[in-house]
Amino acid sequence: MAPADDPDDTKPGAVTVDASVDEGVDFEHNLTFFEACKLYPAAIGWSAFVSLGVIMLAFDPQLLGNLYAMPQFQKDFGYLYDGNVSSRLGPCQGPTR
Repeated sequence: MAPADDPDDTKPGAVTVDASVDEGVDFEHNLTFFEACKLYPAAIGWSAFVSLGVIMLAFDPQLLGNLYAMPQFQKDFGYLYDGNVSSRLGPCQGPTR
């Protein structure tokens, strides 16, 4: 029976990791924040872009709800209904002048 450390004693389908992969993982795990930012600027940009998209997606309903409630918005884009200005927009959600 072969010892447990024998490389020929691997299970079928097992992935063997060579030393260069271990060195790469250790290198990346030991990077400081600023070293990682300098090394991976595209990843930082992509992450910021996606994060801003998610933040704005969540912020949009609050912004639009407050915008519809503004008297100037109602005056410019609303219409008269029983003598009062209504903030309900037309079917195309555009100006109704």
